[in-house]
Amino acid sequence: MHTWHSHIAARDIHGRIRISCPPERIPHPGQYLLAQGEPASLLAVPLYPGGKPSQGGLWCAPTAPSTWLPGTTLHLRGPLGRGFRGALHARRLVAFSPDAFPWVLLPLIHRVLQNGGEAALFSPPLPSGVPLPAALEILPLEALSETMQTWGDFWAACCPLESLPHLRVVVGKRPPIPGEVFVHTLMPCGGLADCGVCAVSLHGKPMLVCKQGPVLPWLP
Repeated sequence: MHTWHSHIAARDIHGRIRISCPPERIPHPGQYLLAQGEPASLLAVPLYPGGKPSQGGLWCAPTAPSTWLPGTTLHLRGPLGRGFRGALHARRLVAFSPDAFPWVLLPLIHRVLQNGGEAALFSPPLPSGVPLPAALEILPLEALSETMQTWGDFWAACCPLESLPHLRVVVGKRPPIPGEVFVHTLMPCGGLADCGVCAVSLHGKPMLVCKQGPVLPWLP
C-alpha cells in the first residue's frame, strides 16, 4: 500500500483540485486515492481522477472540502479500488449520469478516445467551461436508450449509491450492451476497517464499494 505526501497545486472554478502525483501513483479511471489534509481531518476524503492526466499532476473530481486550497499538504494513500475494466476497451462508449455532471467519467472517455474508440456523453446540462475533448459527442439524456440500442458496444455510468434503483429504470431490466457503474459514496476507511459505510446490495449480493468498487459490473 503506497502512502505519501503531496500538495494542492491549483483549484478551479468547478471545485476540482490539481495535486502533484508521480505517474506510477495516478489511479486508473474509476480508482481513487484517500486523502487527509493538514491539519489532519477526522475522515479521509476519496479523490477520483476528474480529467485528463497531465505531466506530474492529477486533476481530481470536485469532492475535496472547500477549505482545501492551493498549498494545502495532503497525506495520500492508494491507488485503491476497482476501476473501469470492460469500458476501457470499448470501441463505441456510451457514458452517462442521470443526476449530475460525471467528472469521474472524463478519464475513461479520454482513454477510450486515445485508444482509437468513440464516445458519446449523456448528462444533465453541462457546467460552463468544462474541459471536454473535441472528439466527444454530447447528447441529451432522452437519446440514451436509442443510442444503446443502435450504436454503443459498452456503457459506463456514474451515480450516487442511493440512486442505484433509479439507474436500473434508466438502463432497463436487460440492457442491450454490457456496462459498468461508478458508485459514488462515502468511503472513510478505504477498505481497512470494513466499517460498512459504503455497503450496498447489487444484483442480490452484498458488496463494499471501497473494496469491490467503486466501479461495479452491471448484470442483467
